[in-house]
Amino acid sequence: MKSYAFLLFIFILIKPFSSIAATEWIDFKIVNGKVVVPAKIEGVTVNAILDTGQKEHYISELFLERHPLTDRKGKSIDVKDTTTETRKFLYNQVKLDIFGFSNKLDDMRPTKIDDGDIILGIGFFHNFVMQFDYPKRKLRFLDRKSIDLRSAENIDMRLHRQSALPIVKVNLDDSKSIWTVISTGAKEGLKIERTIIDKQGWDKSLPSTSIEIVEINGPQTYELSNIPKVEFGPFTVDAVSIAYPQVGKRFELLNSESFTGSNLKGMDVKGVLGYDLLQHFLITVDFKYGHMHIGLSE
Repeated sequence: MKSYAFLLFIFILIKPFSSIAATEWIDFKIVNGKVVVPAKIEGVTVNAILDTGQKEHYISELFLERHPLTDRKGKSIDVKDTTTETRKFLYNQVKLDIFGFSNKLDDMRPTKIDDGDIILGIGFFHNFVMQFDYPKRKLRFLDRKSIDLRSAENIDMRLHRQSALPIVKVNLDDSKSIWTVISTGAKEGLKIERTIIDKQGWDKSLPSTSIEIVEINGPQTYELSNIPKVEFGPFTVDAVSIAYPQVGKRFELLNSESFTGSNLKGMDVKGVLGYDLLQHFLITVDFKYGHMHIGLSE
């Protein structure tokens, strides 16, 4: 990785951080690439997955079997997975206690969840500037007024127009730049459309193995390979895991309502960026205005 970015981080950010209004550092766990923290739902202790790559909030069907929230049921919706379509109730006004504050969540969607009891999507993050120190497994919330992240940002970041998900531009092996969703709930370094792989000839030049990845809409089979290098802001990371659909399969995330016909010109989202890239860095993100800085853990 390039070393100059750490010096840039000290030069631009250390002064405002010395007097910054921020929470204490909060420990988190990494479980299969997901950021997991303790929380409470209606007074019951749960494991909460923080996923900046999800548009909605989700609640485990297993949790609901053990703790029915009958009085929290709202409207019913049709939900499709990889094989079937079922009708499920949304859950409203569900009390969440996390990081010392309380909130009530609406439109929580029941689903099968591995590695946790609830998933908190992008709506949870919108009002915050947050730091994720991946090497130290810590996070904290920053006061937006005490840091000029717009001036300090060192990667091209936007908020996707329709979904409001955070997206960044990365360069793949010096040959292709793409926009990707930042997901704190994805294990692989990148999950991308197969068309990118085919056009670059990587389906032939990069050895791959078949793996199953469990997603919100059920398990999906992908090809998994390692791309020689990825430019992530001012850093270059070698041997990054990259997953892509098998021949004839669709990349379901990018075929959802959140992405169909909603791309900004020049910002066609082609994938998801996850833990295998993020694990090396301390990232600072303004989820409301779309600014990001990548640095190294001190």
